[in-house]
Formats: sequence, structure tokens, C-alpha cells
Amino acid sequence: MARARPVSLSAVAAAPHAANASWPVTRSVAALLAVAIVASSSSLAAWGPQGHRLVARIAEARLTPVARQNVRWLLDTASLADIASWADAQVDELRQTGPWHYVNIPNAAAGYDRDRDCPRQPGVSSGSRADRWRDCIVDRILYSEEQLADVALDRVDRAVALKFLVHLVDDIHQPLHALADERGGNGIPVTLFGSATCGEGSRAAPCNLDGIWDSGLIGRRRLSDERYLASLDGLVQRRRRKARRGRRRSGRVNHTTSPERRCCVRMLMSARRTTPATSASWTRGWR
Repeated sequence: MARARPVSLSAVAAAPHAANASWPVTRSVAALLAVAIVASSSSLAAWGPQGHRLVARIAEARLTPVARQNVRWLLDTASLADIASWADAQVDELRQTGPWHYVNIPNAAAGYDRDRDCPRQPGVSSGSRADRWRDCIVDRILYSEEQLADVALDRVDRAVALKFLVHLVDDIHQPLHALADERGGNGIPVTLFGSATCGEGSRAAPCNLDGIWDSGLIGRRRLSDERYLASLDGLVQRRRRKARRGRRRSGRVNHTTSPERRCCVRMLMSARRTTPATSASWTRGWR
């Protein structure tokens, strides 16, 4: 993908729901949003517009009151579902943000290697001060989280960071967004329920693995968001009950064993490493 010059969050603001006020939003917004999205996304691996909306709605239903207030302050009348696909709409105009949506890890690799898998920004040398943030989804989730938590930034920039964070945390849970082979599955032709063509009208194109994972499979069911949410919420609740029964049978009740709680612990520890260790710092600034 061709790349433009590096851009700041201010340059990509274009935030229709952001005003110019600048009173604080705490670091807990980033942590709680990421926790809520990660907790729900294991049940949903379809990241077209409907998939992004569904994950955002599941996440929003699980926000704490403080996090919900922070989101409302940043987005005004918009919901997380309203802005869940916003980052995709920026790629054509702001080409450098394209690689922010994935990371190219070779299929044969044992794991993620930043120097191998996360490209530097154009014109930036390795190890330089400007090399703190690179152009892949791993770095850009952390970058967006830091921007969102920075009370020195104005509300427009922080709203943009929230929009990227919601979208990118969704994206990284689509497995092909972390695969280098065959352009993340785009180069693997497939047949979807007997058809080699996906999409309709002017958007019709040969089916590929990434495309059907993103939207083809979820679209095949032709369910409304509400019907999908009911189905997914039931699945989440069944998995939680099954996990609780398994822990009781084993005689081990560990409050950090579930994926949701492990994620919560990791996010909170990360937040506390960069946040003053006072309870007031997590809730200050509200009217």
C-alpha cells in the first residue's frame, strides 16, 4: 500500500461529534473499553461493518458508569457502534493509516517480533526517538490508548484516539489480521456456500478467505443487529456458566482464571504502570 507522509491525530480528526472542550478523561476509559471488547470478541470473528457494530454494542453494554460517562463526553450523541467502522473510512484519504489495521506475522514464526513484523514510519530510523510508534496494529493500539488517556490533549484528538482504539481492538481479534501469508488471506480464493463470487452489484468480486471471514459469513445469516446480539449474548452467558461449573468441579476458584479477568488484570496493570498510583487519578475531572 502506498504511504503518505506521517500524520498526527489532529490531521485525521474530522470528528463530527467532537467539540472543543478539554476537561479530563481518565486512563480507565482505554482500559475498560479494551477489556469489554476483548471479553466479547472471542465469540465473534466477522469484522465488516456489522461485525464491528456488534462487538462495539456488546462492549458498550459492559462499560462501567465512569467509562460510559467518558465515552458520552467524547462522542456526544454517538455510540461506540456508530463509530466502530470510522477508522476504515479514513484509509483512502490517509494512506499511512492502512497498515495500522493489521500486523504481518509469518505463518512459520513462533510469535510476534516487532523489528520483523511492524514496519517503521517512512523516513524514521530504527531506535530513534521517532521510532517509538510504528505502523502496525500492535503499536497503534498502544498509541491510541496513550492518546486517549492524555489529559493534555484536546477532546477532538482524544475522540479520534477512541475511534481508532475501538476499531483496532476489534480488528486484532480477526486472526487473518495478524498473518503475513497470502496478504492476510486476501490471496486465498474460496467458495462460499457454492459461490465463487461475493458481494452484489458493483461490489461483486471473487471470494477470498479474508473477505468471507470479515463479512461474508456474518452476512450469510441475514440477521439484524438485535437478533445477532441476542444470540451472541446467550453464547457469552453459556460459556461463562460452563467455565464456572468447571472451576467448581475442579475445586479451584481463581478469580483471574477466566479470559475476561486475565485481560482485565493485564490492562489494569498496564494502566497503573503509567498512571499515578492514587484512586483519585482514575476518577477525577468529572463535573
